Amino acid sequence: MRHPTPCRDLRNKQTPTQNYTDLMVYVDLTSQDVPATERFDWWREWTRQSMTPTTIDRDIRSDFHARCRIIDLSPVEVVRHEFQSIRYHRNQRMIRQSDPEKLHLSLSLRGRLGLTANGRQSLIKGHDFVLYDSSRPIVGWAAGDDGDVIGHIQINIPRMRLPLPARVIDRLVITPMPAHHGVGALLATYLTTLIRHADRYRPADALRLATVTVDLASTLCAQYTDTESAVPVETRHRVLQARIQDFVRRRLGDPELTPGLIAAAHHISLRHLHKLFHDQGMTVAGRIRELRLERCRRDLADPLLRDRPVHAVAHRWGFTNSAHFSRLFRATYGMPPGEYRHTALPPSTV
Repeated sequence: MRHPTPCRDLRNKQTPTQNYTDLMVYVDLTSQDVPATERFDWWREWTRQSMTPTTIDRDIRSDFHARCRIIDLSPVEVVRHEFQSIRYHRNQRMIRQSDPEKLHLSLSLRGRLGLTANGRQSLIKGHDFVLYDSSRPIVGWAAGDDGDVIGHIQINIPRMRLPLPARVIDRLVITPMPAHHGVGALLATYLTTLIRHADRYRPADALRLATVTVDLASTLCAQYTDTESAVPVETRHRVLQARIQDFVRRRLGDPELTPGLIAAAHHISLRHLHKLFHDQGMTVAGRIRELRLERCRRDLADPLLRDRPVHAVAHRWGFTNSAHFSRLFRATYGMPPGEYRHTALPPSTV
């Protein structure tokens, strides 16, 4: 990853905010750190140098607003962009001059994208994924629905890392893929969480996160083109594990959440489900219990929930027997839930 630098004529001026932590390599940039009259030129030059070289333009260039967060999962990058309306294109001459041979899978969060490539046109609206290829010419525009601001999260993946045939990629370029259900929804949730909590991860997590990112992106593309058989078995196995874990997290408050329910929802046998959890060093029931207890512990330490009775906290997360919950909580955290709340909350809120 090439870390961002200001464009040539701004090198002696204030540079964009760069945040490097001991937990994860990520960078925050904002045009607000550049003089108002130079913001668009800075953004255009930074984009040309640090991302896939593309010509960018707009009608009004003064006081341009843009910001982004870049997470380096080498060789994969995840980037959260927010910027004002622009036009852009990448032609054959630019491709011959510089082609990183990357695929860009973008999740539209806000605004609209109009794209032309491969002789086709597409309109991408909020909460759609779209794939494009640095090796292909593209013409596009981005416009905000309200306040002239566009937002999206983009995954930059070396083409050789996406285990899909070229014919599948060809079919997918600039084709809208919904992010409302299935693997699309799982990938959208994963990306927004990754961006929001970048400072909670450690450098050692980068390889695992890169694998998860590519797995989910590959599976989304394969499912949308009915070519799941092209995805390696190991990738399908990991994505199924991720889907099940997401299913469990979203239904922790349901007392009827059982291994049987989980297996049926994913069209697998109970035996297969238990093996998936065993391969991760856990049991189904143990994982559900662990997550429920963690949610209860978090709520008990939340000052905004201090007036909620302990039994109500337990019930919220699927524990129907207060005495059983208290025993489990004490065995896990070393004290009863009421005592934990007393020690966890600031004195003024207890």
